[in-house]
Amino acid sequence: MAIITGKRTASSGEAIVIAFKGLPTVKSFGETTAGLSTGNVVYDLSDGAKLVLTTSIMADRNKKLYGNQISPDIISYRPKIEAVEWILQK
Repeated sequence: MAIITGKRTASSGEAIVIAFKGLPTVKSFGETTAGLSTGNVVYDLSDGAKLVLTTSIMADRNKKLYGNQISPDIISYRPKIEAVEWILQK
């Protein structure tokens, strides 16, 4: 499986990238992600404002923590082409 990432890959998209990280038949291509690989809780304040706190950091199956941008296995500005080439080699 090839996963394509970029600057607009954020939050739940980063969770997908992390879920497949390290599997032998998966490779990611593209640019680093947005860096929102955290879990947040929104607290409503008495004056109507909202306070957003990061309460968790995403981790992969090996317990490696992320919390920031995730780098793909292959940094590429042509990720679709390189992903297809990689799949065809399998």
